[in-house]
Amino acid sequence: MGLIMRTIVWKDENSVGVKELDQQHKEVIIFLNHMFEIFEGQLNPDLLNELLIKLDQYAKNHFATEEGLLEKYKYHDKEAHIREHNIYRNKIITLRQELDSNDKRAIEDTLEFLADWWMGHIQGCDKEYTRYLNNCGVF
Repeated sequence: MGLIMRTIVWKDENSVGVKELDQQHKEVIIFLNHMFEIFEGQLNPDLLNELLIKLDQYAKNHFATEEGLLEKYKYHDKEAHIREHNIYRNKIITLRQELDSNDKRAIEDTLEFLADWWMGHIQGCDKEYTRYLNNCGVF
């Protein structure tokens, strides 16, 4: 079984306690799982690049929502959180460039990175603001 067979399952403990952000996170997971299904039988770098563009647009919207809340409620670690988003953005640019090589490993590495980054970010960096935003009345 390759990395592409991976399925991400949303669990209640992944919740960041903010309904809008949880919904966006769930939608990202659905999109990632859809990407894994698409690449189950074929490794098409052009298609993956097209899907990365869509995911990138979704990520931009999500990051804007999240960063807007952190700014509005003066979250103390906002800058570090934004740096994490910027690391993701830069990595996606690099991965898209590597996809031009039509290398199966580059495609699998891209899919693995996406799954690991999103789940690690949600369960780590995003969970850190949960109590703070909830204490500010954001649910």
